[in-house]
Amino acid sequence: MNTEILTRKDLFIDHIIRALGAAPIDFCERIDFIHEGNNTADKWKAAGVLLPLSIPEYGGNEIHLHLIKRSRDVAQGGDLSCPGGLLDLRIDPIFRLLLASRLLPVMRGEAFSLARERGSTGFKNITLFLANALREAWEEVGINPLQVRYLGPLPCRNLILFTRTIFPVAGFIRKNWRPRTNWEVEKVVAIPVRNLLENGNYALFRVEATDDFGVPVNSSLFPCFIHRDSDGTEEFLWGATYQIVMTFLKVAFDFDPRPNSDKILKKVLRPGYLTGEKNENAKLRR
Repeated sequence: MNTEILTRKDLFIDHIIRALGAAPIDFCERIDFIHEGNNTADKWKAAGVLLPLSIPEYGGNEIHLHLIKRSRDVAQGGDLSCPGGLLDLRIDPIFRLLLASRLLPVMRGEAFSLARERGSTGFKNITLFLANALREAWEEVGINPLQVRYLGPLPCRNLILFTRTIFPVAGFIRKNWRPRTNWEVEKVVAIPVRNLLENGNYALFRVEATDDFGVPVNSSLFPCFIHRDSDGTEEFLWGATYQIVMTFLKVAFDFDPRPNSDKILKKVLRPGYLTGEKNENAKLRR
């Protein structure tokens, strides 16, 4: 791989747009699945998430991926994830029209053309979940939608325990951005893309649960990515967000990590992990 593109913004953007634009996605199929399921007792929800990439002001020329660390007041507290959330059928379709008409400077050039080539339904779904993801990213971490350049979509991921389907889209933040987090986010974690492409940063992850967790947990080993944050904290990326990021790396760089089987980390799930620790302060902030 030509690592020069990891420090050359224009080369990086062009490369990612073409890679994601040529990759198959399943937005239409998953929307059909959700619609069919909502006529039964098994009701699924749809959620858009953003993979935000940028060159931070402290990062030299290095391109970073920005993830959120979820606060303890929300489900999956303490985990790393992409900013995003559930589709809002009142707001997001209106925002979608502004994106699709190019009245907002988010979709343009080759990325816009490649989205159009996926057909009218595919284009509608991409712009809908882009609108969804941008709105949520603004609410959670203060990313101005007008400063995001759309790069392309990625295949969906299902969250079985939450009966939710995640629709990911990637975007590049054009100007310096200082996170402004809401109550759902503990902090923003900036990971150099270069580090994501190093096998030495991957290990295995064992998930366990306390006796009062309430849901049986399979203690199988899962792959994970290890990141040391700017404050010295070691953060672990695993689960559905790990799979989304790995798909991005595979599509964009043909990178498939080999986790170190000699290093096994552990996470213990406690009551509140699936629902959030709804303390009095969280209730006041809602």
